[in-house]
Amino acid sequence: MWRKAAGGLAAAALTAIGVLHMIWAFSPWPFDSMTEAATYLLGERGDMPPAPLTFVFGAGVAGSSYLVIASARVLPEIGPAWIYRLGTWGLAAALLARGLGGQLLNSGATEEFATWNWRLYSPLCVTLAVLVGAATVRRRGDGTANYAAQTTNHEISARPGDPVPPRPVTGDSLPHGDR
Repeated sequence: MWRKAAGGLAAAALTAIGVLHMIWAFSPWPFDSMTEAATYLLGERGDMPPAPLTFVFGAGVAGSSYLVIASARVLPEIGPAWIYRLGTWGLAAALLARGLGGQLLNSGATEEFATWNWRLYSPLCVTLAVLVGAATVRRRGDGTANYAAQTTNHEISARPGDPVPPRPVTGDSLPHGDR
């Protein structure tokens, strides 16, 4: 249950962060101008990155939330499981590197960025890295070793380690009076 909670929280935060970046591709909201946004978000006075780049980055961050929520087994994985494992551990590593190395970004940055980076951006990245990692952790027995033992005949669970659903009711399994 803690894995689902961690995954849900991380996915919600990643979605919100991704949507904010997509908004910043077209609008400085909640800032007054793109120059002010760059001062607080990039640590430099000037313009924001090109809109298509900012939008694609935001879409990638928002899209990564599906990797996390599926790894936490809240939603089903579509495709091979190794993609989710690799993607979420890669995401956790990138967030951890940004969070722990974030203070290196303060060198030469605007005072506004340095303040927000110290108080919000870096701690948020470390927290998200921990949540993504927690959502991705597998317990012993979650792998394919138990898959064959849990399936019989044509019953196939949604993912290895998931409980097998009950067999469908057929005419042969009904009591005599109900046929």
